[in-house]
Amino acid sequence: SRHQQGQIAGVNGIFQGLGLALGPVTGSLLYAVDIRLPYVLAAILFLLLSVHAWGTHTMRNSVEV
Repeated sequence: SRHQQGQIAGVNGIFQGLGLALGPVTGSLLYAVDIRLPYVLAAILFLLLSVHAWGTHTMRNSVEV
């Protein structure tokens, strides 16, 4: 519904703002510990999100309506 679309758009906007504000700070702190750490964390997060998306897609397609 339109109400749900508005809510999701709002949540998306909030997390975009948080990412823009916290991403560089977090990346800089990780970089200060080890030059490879920001890339390792990004790869791990990408892998976890990919597995989650693939699992969600697979479950959604397996449900009979």
